Amino acid sequence: MADEKHSVNGHPEAAAPEAEQAPEFGNKPTPEGAMVDLTGTAEETLLLPQSAKIPYFFAFDALLDQAIVARYVKGLIPAKIACAPNYRLVWPYFYPPADSALPSLQRSAGSRVWGQLFDARGVKFDKLDEHMSVPNRYHRRAVQVLDRGDRRFSAFTYVLTISDPEPRKPSEAYLRHLIDNARNRGLPDEWIAELEKMG
Repeated sequence: MADEKHSVNGHPEAAAPEAEQAPEFGNKPTPEGAMVDLTGTAEETLLLPQSAKIPYFFAFDALLDQAIVARYVKGLIPAKIACAPNYRLVWPYFYPPADSALPSLQRSAGSRVWGQLFDARGVKFDKLDEHMSVPNRYHRRAVQVLDRGDRRFSAFTYVLTISDPEPRKPSEAYLRHLIDNARNRGLPDEWIAELEKMG
């Protein structure tokens, strides 16, 4: 998020190749995306250079919103519903312009975070990187995700670089927007129920 104006407000889903990332709500600027610590293999713990070629982008937060993503990334195609296994959703950083904490990921055995997998091949993320203030507020991390058939995909996502000493809760507006986009994307009902408990 390069500037201090942020917005959060689904897209159609398309088939992905076989396995081997806006309008304002409430008339106020709101944040887009956030994820903390997406690890799983030794390589995943490393920061990704922006030139790294990873075939998929995984979004689980405000970047689920097609209207937001389309502002900064052209030609990004929704591929599959997927989850990041052994992670849980946390809210480590409060973002004053949105009056809300931002979501991120934290390792947690047995948990999973659901989101949208996008086909990122041949797609440029430079403008989104700039908008999200990479690497100052966010950075890219590699993550292994699973689709509903438990097929594994290599992806990257945006992870919060910063955090507060004490976590705070998301605003009602941010959480409602996240839930609405999770529904629009067809994320599992049990995941939507989990989101509803976070307010």
